[in-house]
Amino acid sequence: MRKKILFFISLIFLSSCASTPEPAPLSYSRVFKAKFEEVWRACQQALIKYPMRINNMDTAVLQTEYIKGRRAFRPPTKQGEYPSSYRYRLQIRLVRGNLNPQEEAIKVTIAKDAEAKKDFFSDPKKLESDGLEENVILYRIEREIQIERVLQKVQKKMNNSR
Repeated sequence: MRKKILFFISLIFLSSCASTPEPAPLSYSRVFKAKFEEVWRACQQALIKYPMRINNMDTAVLQTEYIKGRRAFRPPTKQGEYPSSYRYRLQIRLVRGNLNPQEEAIKVTIAKDAEAKKDFFSDPKKLESDGLEENVILYRIEREIQIERVLQKVQKKMNNSR
């Protein structure tokens, strides 16, 4: 009798631990050797065409609204449109760091939360990103920083020549 009770308790324990958590969305990141304000402005410029939900410099978080249908990013190699139930949003986090006392480094991390519904009543199914859009945004941020630095050099030369 005691063996049956132990077996029953262990069966309940094992079945309660059997649920697996959902996998976290993949995130893409890059470290920029620049001031925080410079990277923040570059992130805002890179996301200027996206509808923004959160734009908080104090918490260093940018998040878009859900993007659906025709507004969704489509790689050049993919033809046609996404199904109407497909939607995603991007979340960008900035983390400050120092390489040395004179040089600041900012880590920019982008996570894409994509999902699609099978029908109206079902829960959305999480989808993995191919990473192309995230890498494009990181590239845009890098280019915005480079453009800002070139403009500052030109401005400095113009001021010195006067």
